[in-house]
Amino acid sequence: MKMIIDATDAVLGRVAAFAVIRAKQGNDVSVINCEKAVISGSKSYVYAKYDHRMNMGTPRHGPFLSRSPERIMKRAIRGMLEHKKASGKELLSRIKCYSGVPDALRGQKAERAPKSDISKIPNTRFVRVSALSNHLGGQ
Repeated sequence: MKMIIDATDAVLGRVAAFAVIRAKQGNDVSVINCEKAVISGSKSYVYAKYDHRMNMGTPRHGPFLSRSPERIMKRAIRGMLEHKKASGKELLSRIKCYSGVPDALRGQKAERAPKSDISKIPNTRFVRVSALSNHLGGQ
């Protein structure tokens, strides 16, 4: 069964966890509007955390981190799976992430992850994934 999850104004980790749960149930999951998801925390904290992650290692040996919004979401999803085992790789291949809404999915009904709305953050400190991507040098 195919499932579409809308990440607009939703917390990145909660959307990622919901996508993993649905993939484990046998669904093919598409996450749309990844650039509109949010990461909770102050701007300085989130930027410093990702800057530190980007500067670890070496260009030749990794870790290799992407700057685009859909790849930031995919990396969060990968962190919730056993991605080095065959079962984790198979689950990860069932989940697709998109910035915006692709033409093939336009007009179809998209679900929201439960309890993932931006209003659930107890304060107003959050960063949009698109702003984080721009800070890291993405598009």
